[in-house]
Amino acid sequence: MSKLFFFVGILGAHGTLSSNAQEFRTEILALQGNAIQNEQGSVLGSLRKAQINLYGDICFRADVIENEIKKDAIVRNFGNGEEVVTMEGGVFNGAEYESFQDPIIDSLGRIAFSIALKKNTRGVTPNNSQLIAVTGSSPDEIWIVDRSNRLALVTDSFEVDGSRHLRFGDLFFTDSGNLLYHSLLGRRDGETQYYRNMVFQTDGFVDSAVTFRRNEYLIRGEEFRQVDGNVSALQDLQIGLSGDHGGKIRALTLESGAYRLLELDQQITTDILRTGQDLPGFEGFQITKIRGRMSNQGAKPPHVVTAFNGTTTVEAIVRGGLDSPIETVAFSQQAVPGSSDGAKFSGFGMPFSAENNSMAYTATESVGESFRQSVWRKLVNGVEPRCLAKSGEQAPGMAEGVTYRSFGRPMINQLGQVVFAARLNHGFGINTQNDFSYFVAEQNLTVRRIFGEGDLFFFGWLNLLRIEELELTDLNSAGDILFTLRAGSNASAIVKVAIPPTKFPHFEQWAEENFPTLAQRSRSADPDQDGLDNFWEYAYGTDPNDAKSISTPSMLSIEADSMRTLAIEFDKFSEERDINYVVEFSSDLLNWESGSDVSTEYRREESAPGRMVVGVRDLNASKSSRRFVRVRVED
Repeated sequence: MSKLFFFVGILGAHGTLSSNAQEFRTEILALQGNAIQNEQGSVLGSLRKAQINLYGDICFRADVIENEIKKDAIVRNFGNGEEVVTMEGGVFNGAEYESFQDPIIDSLGRIAFSIALKKNTRGVTPNNSQLIAVTGSSPDEIWIVDRSNRLALVTDSFEVDGSRHLRFGDLFFTDSGNLLYHSLLGRRDGETQYYRNMVFQTDGFVDSAVTFRRNEYLIRGEEFRQVDGNVSALQDLQIGLSGDHGGKIRALTLESGAYRLLELDQQITTDILRTGQDLPGFEGFQITKIRGRMSNQGAKPPHVVTAFNGTTTVEAIVRGGLDSPIETVAFSQQAVPGSSDGAKFSGFGMPFSAENNSMAYTATESVGESFRQSVWRKLVNGVEPRCLAKSGEQAPGMAEGVTYRSFGRPMINQLGQVVFAARLNHGFGINTQNDFSYFVAEQNLTVRRIFGEGDLFFFGWLNLLRIEELELTDLNSAGDILFTLRAGSNASAIVKVAIPPTKFPHFEQWAEENFPTLAQRSRSADPDQDGLDNFWEYAYGTDPNDAKSISTPSMLSIEADSMRTLAIEFDKFSEERDINYVVEFSSDLLNWESGSDVSTEYRREESAPGRMVVGVRDLNASKSSRRFVRVRVED
């Protein structure tokens, strides 16, 4: 099957996109109307959320049109076109498939999903109407495009103490290839129905038979009774699963109002956080709530917790685990780093972490009586979180005056790229097309627009339509970002966007190269104790491990325009970086000015590889008998 490559977003509803957008390579992996490779006469209908693995294999739910009949289906594309894994109407042991939950995929190309079975088939009752299936192949066929479509039943009538599976929740593949799943089990004793939440683990495929060696539980909740007759509304105990963290499994339980965050390591369960425990770094503030849902990676995934000391409630982001101490990353009532207007954090969205423990999250900030949102990133090798975007700021790639209004949950990959959605204020007094866009922030804090509602997009050959809906669904550690785009009911596509990282270095990379420990990598740290912090030494090119290495701006008086003129010379990067040098002049030390009408550069000489000395002089020396100069470094 041929693949379509093109530039994203030819024209936005309120102006052209920035040239950066044309650096993104975009590939359509599934398109509504495409023929199904292994189902003759069938085509793809509407597409839903997709997942992608490290090697670019994808799986997703979709409607499949067969003889003008629409059916729910699980579909994959392993580089050879769209293929149906299974679909509505299929039969297992006499039970007919009715619908599916969104599938997951691992690095081996195995796909797992839960199936709702039609009631009254094979005697299935309303309380026993789901099963979990996994597709896969033997190791010697892993990288072959036409991998086997073996179907393995994980569980159907599996029982624990007389309780049968009723409904399945989260599914996760571990790094070792096992499948984890959360199940609600039930049993009846006379007229009373009892329920139990449990987390199970399989042990992978057996080569000689399509079955599993082991299906055992890791967490076993206390049994409870149905109260209101509605199983889905029961809240006596809930379990949220998070993926494989350095070979360990993380789970969040809520029992009788008490939260408990667990880490499981080969049948050994250890508490990480629980209700009543002090918030790390906040003595006397006891944790009252641990927020789910968890969908994070890495050995120390983050969580949002609420704590109370008897008078004050705080919300915080914490991260850590068995192999590292729990640390508080950010907390409400904390002054917002880098803010000059007195802003404080008041709350946080659910964070997202990559496999290397870098993380991204949204925050709500309060400034007096007003509130705004912001997007933050904390790299694994950096100490301070860095702000990427704030409400009210100009949105890159949009017409002047179009600003950020609010943000969706960001996602981050191992490259340090953060992808986030933003609602926009147009400044035109309207709320129409291009109100919703996706942006990517690089490690060096450069933010670029990807695309958004209202952009023109080729949904197939010569089918140029405006995007009406778009959703970020997944990203992998190779930097591939997966979107589902829609334009009405008859046009949808699953699109992979590859965004090459910007090439110029950044402070975090410099700090990692110069210091062995995280504490030394802080911007405000001074490891060589020369009175100059790391950020100063980074900006002005000194050795942060040598107290004798000094480079400071020099103020001098030069002859220019037939008069003595104030000037400043300093060392700076000669190539593009994540910082800017701003030279400012003043007559009273209160009001500072910069720009081409205030100063001009008169010297530029190479001082070292990648660095240069520049000289900047005053253009307004005649305005006052007293003139002052300074150079300011900003992100």
